[in-house]
Amino acid sequence: EMCGRDWSSDVCSSDLLSIIDTQLRELRGSKDTIEREHNLKVMNLKRHNEIIKELDEKRTEYQDIDNILFAVSNKSGIPLVYIQMYLDDTVEIANELLDIVYHGSLYLKSFEIGEDSFEMPYVKNGKTIPDVLSASQGEQSFFNMAISSALRCQSLTNYNIALFDEVDSMFDDKNRQGFIPVLEKQLELNNVEQAFLITHNQMFHKYPVDIINLDNPEDSTVDVKLG
Repeated sequence: EMCGRDWSSDVCSSDLLSIIDTQLRELRGSKDTIEREHNLKVMNLKRHNEIIKELDEKRTEYQDIDNILFAVSNKSGIPLVYIQMYLDDTVEIANELLDIVYHGSLYLKSFEIGEDSFEMPYVKNGKTIPDVLSASQGEQSFFNMAISSALRCQSLTNYNIALFDEVDSMFDDKNRQGFIPVLEKQLELNNVEQAFLITHNQMFHKYPVDIINLDNPEDSTVDVKLG
């Protein structure tokens, strides 16, 4: 009413603009407050996720430590699931070695581990056999060698020098010939740079290796002084 009676239209418009400007400043202030609150919540959410991740890592670390304590306790032992996981890798590596000789016709299956039993089934010519105890002597020799090498490969990743003491003594002439490429694969898997092998296997004379023949030093391929 004052605007209509006592003020000019310019003054009335000025008042309206002032009111609108005040309202705009209030809205901008509210907007800034909301943005600050939003940014703070985003930061808190990010920190929350980081804490959850750290918590999960600590839980995993704690679980690993708890499993180790459980495994070394004189009242318990390593949980079978961890043994099974480790030996599954062992089987995979061992089969890689066996394939060199048997070309897929003879290979190990996953070990069957129970509270009171431990069996190592294998496949021969497509037929599953319950345990390696049923294998022939030659097959058992290769099984023993392949599994031993696989276990060594898993525990010694930086093994640069190796010593083999008559590891092929259980093989006949045919299997000794097959053993040589398996030995080469073992050295590769274990990152061996130099190997010393004590053997009676005469077939090594056909390979480019240094030989010290203790029975006949003149037959050696390297100079050696005995005595």
